[in-house]
Amino acid sequence: KEDIYSFVIHYILPHKGGPGSGKSSQCEQLAKKYGFTHLSTADLLQNELSSLSERSKFIKDIMECGEPVPGGIVLELLKEAMIANLGDTKGFLIDGYPRELKEAEEFESKVNV
Repeated sequence: KEDIYSFVIHYILPHKGGPGSGKSSQCEQLAKKYGFTHLSTADLLQNELSSLSERSKFIKDIMECGEPVPGGIVLELLKEAMIANLGDTKGFLIDGYPRELKEAEEFESKVNV
């Protein structure tokens, strides 16, 4: 079994900009150029919602109330996507996470960077 921790990029590349400013496009270009996998939290959430799983029903209920999806759920989706792509990538560019320091600390503790 390959180790997810050896594939985590140890560089944080901050990117700022409003909706539609091209942040995701930049991540896609960097991923393609350097052989990384681009993981977009928006895409991961959308894929989960289309799966009709129990977790997807919970996420849908939260979103319908206008609440943000808890960081722990987003982190679960990220970890699952990272594990699924371990053999096919040189690393990961994560778009849309973390949004706050608490999430960054949780990522570090759960993914062990």
